[in-house]
Amino acid sequence: MKTNTTSHYINLSLIALALSFQCLLHISAARQTSENTKPQIACAKKEIAIIVENHEKLSKLIECLKIPVMITEYEQKRFTDLMKEVSDLARRGDEDARWMGL
Repeated sequence: MKTNTTSHYINLSLIALALSFQCLLHISAARQTSENTKPQIACAKKEIAIIVENHEKLSKLIECLKIPVMITEYEQKRFTDLMKEVSDLARRGDEDARWMGL
């Protein structure tokens, strides 16, 4: 009977040792994963900072271009209105307007 009980203790001890080893492996893997993600997190933080900086630069650029765009739109409208007026004059028989090819 003692051999049977001793055998059970040895089996239980081996199972406990295997479970302990498996837990140790999981803890080690978790630690390694944590170490591996630190550079990725640092890189992601740098990329986020660059994106934020670029967004600020783009916002400033858009702000700087608002006035030139408004001027261009105004001049385009004036030119279009002028061409419509010349076209109307050409249709009414104005020689100078016809000379412009309208």
